[in-house]
Amino acid sequence: MNPLNLSEIWNYRHACKAFDPAKPLPQEALLEILEAGRLSASSFGLEPWKFLVIQNQEMRQRLVPACFNQPQIATCVELIVILIRKNLRPDSPYVLEQFSRWNLPHEALQGILSWYGGYISSMDDRALVDYADKQAHIALANMMTCAASKGIDSCPIGGFDPKKCAQILGIDETLFAPALLLPLGYRAKEPSPKIRLPFDEVVSFIS
Repeated sequence: MNPLNLSEIWNYRHACKAFDPAKPLPQEALLEILEAGRLSASSFGLEPWKFLVIQNQEMRQRLVPACFNQPQIATCVELIVILIRKNLRPDSPYVLEQFSRWNLPHEALQGILSWYGGYISSMDDRALVDYADKQAHIALANMMTCAASKGIDSCPIGGFDPKKCAQILGIDETLFAPALLLPLGYRAKEPSPKIRLPFDEVVSFIS
């Protein structure tokens, strides 16, 4: 596939519902897609995610009913599960470690922890998970765009039973929760034309 400009990439990308399971992804392309997720922006630079690449076909088959029998899970050639971290309180080891990477003086580190703590102080545990989930969507979008730039198809999946998926994947639910699934592969057939609202209906300039 010839290199695309960004407009062509966004038009090429679609939510692929049927993949060609006989057409594997180049390993280099898969690693670059994962790198796009790793380098994504996140609030306070906390990177509250972990990416699982599910290459075990038996496990993927077990995930199908937990994903409401969506066929993409079984027909894709690679499946990325985006996990989010549950405990993002200022005193959690993970948050302390993330902020400590900045090599700030002790007083400055305590200041940023206090600032962050104030920002999330009104969030209960459910709201804090939702906060992390929003960051996961940024990584998801970047991975989909990266994939499309290489002529690789994807389909963002948020419809699944988190509890069942966590059990199948053997996730420590005290630390992580499944947020999104991203099947990857090559389309089995060409999609319908993309339908979007006109530019003027979704964009307003306020001067």
